Amino acid sequence: MDMINEELMNKYVSYVTDTISKCKKMGDLIDDLQEVVTPARLNTALAMYFNVSTWLIAEYQRQKIVYEITKREFDSWKDDLFEEAKRQVIYEYAETKVKPSVTEFETRARHMKKQEYQEKLAELETSESRMRFLLRMTELMKSYDSILTTLSSNMRQEMRTLSLDNRMNSTPEGVSMNKVRAGFPESTRVRV
Repeated sequence: MDMINEELMNKYVSYVTDTISKCKKMGDLIDDLQEVVTPARLNTALAMYFNVSTWLIAEYQRQKIVYEITKREFDSWKDDLFEEAKRQVIYEYAETKVKPSVTEFETRARHMKKQEYQEKLAELETSESRMRFLLRMTELMKSYDSILTTLSSNMRQEMRTLSLDNRMNSTPEGVSMNKVRAGFPESTRVRV
């Protein structure tokens, strides 16, 4: 890998790492000490979902615009280069009866400014990769929404079950076992 591609790859990896780190707190549900999903972490993820999702969508749209601009600039530059290469090839073939092919024009264009062509193409591909990465992240957020909803529902059910079990199995101190439940008519009150 040459220096330009290595530099672009490093920038891309850095971009991906930074983007993931901005979303990490929302996705980090398991408490390291208890090795379980805690209500606090789940609530944090639920509370952050909207902000992280909108940020990802906005960043995707921003990167899509950057890609479109980069693509237009590359195409315009490539068209000019192609025309220059075409003129050279036609001039060289002028004395022969052989008609040059479009592939010859394209090959000549790439070779005329090989280094610059590779740089611009790598820049375009990196921009497209960023855009596609963000698209995948937004798709991941859609599925993460249903995961958070399921976890939240399961956790509420577990807490209800634990709460009911705890209330049924405990006898609070200072409470008489003959306590009368309030709120019922006198004739229907049951002693507990």
